[in-house]
Amino acid sequence: MNIAIGRIAGSAVLGLTQSILASASIAALLNPAGSVASRYLASERSRGGDSAARATATYLARRTVVIATVLAISTALVVLLSSHVPLSTAIVTGLMVLAVTGRGFIEGLHFGGGETTRLAQWSLIVAALGTVGTLAVVLSGVRSAWVLGPLALGSLVFVTMSWPRRAGRMKDSPLKREIRIFMLLATFGTLASNGFSQSAVLVATTVNGLDYAGKYAAAFTLVTPLFLVTTAMGSILFPALAAAHSSGSTERVRAVLRRATSALTTAVVGAFILVAVASGALVAVLWGDAFSLSRVIILVLLPGIVASAIAVPAVNSITSSSNRGMMVSVISSAVGALVGVLTWLLVIPVYPEIGVPLGFSVGTIVIALIPYLIAWKRYGMRWTGETLTVVSAVTVTLCVSTVLQLHEVSGVYSALIAISLLALWCLVRRTSVRELFEAVRGVIGRRHDGE
Repeated sequence: MNIAIGRIAGSAVLGLTQSILASASIAALLNPAGSVASRYLASERSRGGDSAARATATYLARRTVVIATVLAISTALVVLLSSHVPLSTAIVTGLMVLAVTGRGFIEGLHFGGGETTRLAQWSLIVAALGTVGTLAVVLSGVRSAWVLGPLALGSLVFVTMSWPRRAGRMKDSPLKREIRIFMLLATFGTLASNGFSQSAVLVATTVNGLDYAGKYAAAFTLVTPLFLVTTAMGSILFPALAAAHSSGSTERVRAVLRRATSALTTAVVGAFILVAVASGALVAVLWGDAFSLSRVIILVLLPGIVASAIAVPAVNSITSSSNRGMMVSVISSAVGALVGVLTWLLVIPVYPEIGVPLGFSVGTIVIALIPYLIAWKRYGMRWTGETLTVVSAVTVTLCVSTVLQLHEVSGVYSALIAISLLALWCLVRRTSVRELFEAVRGVIGRRHDGE
């Protein structure tokens, strides 16, 4: 979708749409019902409490309706009154708040309820409808916030079709109080981490204007697959680790943490190598020469994305254990966000175009590093060699990518170098690659047997 908007409508319109999405995403973080559903529904199901799980879903659904409505109206008013923008921008922002908030809750229900296949199917449908609809709107000549209309509509349809049926009321209990505390902690934690990530788009717009924000958004689009892997893996791992903690087995938690971290490291660094080395050619093909600055921004953003992805299992091993674990996440997110903001304050006045992605990347690395180190020590993980390997691979790849961009190497040679580095990485990680292939083959086999 971003490719269509940037290529056809230009960087300024792309910057406008991304600013709206960032505002909506930040507002939606005030309702972490999806994280709650993912954690507590999985715990209740592992204990055989289906009726309790349905009551929890109903309780969270009612809260989501109220909070999403308030957030949509208030965010639209803030956008309208604080920025000199057309009314359409405020309206679309409000609709996107409803869509993002509702979809986050529904996705959490699916992950907690073990319905990942249905979620994947709906996600593909919504993505396809949003992309086709957006393309049609852009081609018709629309250059306003209504470009996001099809995306908002598709998400709202998905939310409506998937809304949970009402069950019995959730009684006041220690569990209900625990859920409220968890939601409060999750709100602060996600605001500091994901809110920091989304605020980078708003900082880009404020400091350098919509045209630069569009180029920043183009760069972020190319690293989004890594970001989506992070989010999806977190949602999948959270129920598994919550169930492991509920069973009281530290060894089981350690085993899940080891396998998940190894698999993510292999997959994410492999994808990072391809994106980084081929970034120049990808930007030229997808957006054209007008987005040349995006090539540099990508290389600055990628280390933060890689660190965040690799740390997902460690983060979830801590936050799924207890509300004390959530407090650790809140503190690490706040510290990382503070470091990122300080980086912005120091670097942007001197290098405004590099300062925005650099602050994001530095802050994100700090947010990921703190829980990674805590999980490393708590569960006695043997990560020294793996961590050094990742740091070496990322450093070498960034150096090679920078040289390729400086010398404007052709796309063909960039592709050959990317494939060579990826092959070397797979050789170094051959044991993990073999485990990944076996896991994929096992999933395919189970689906085949089910049919």
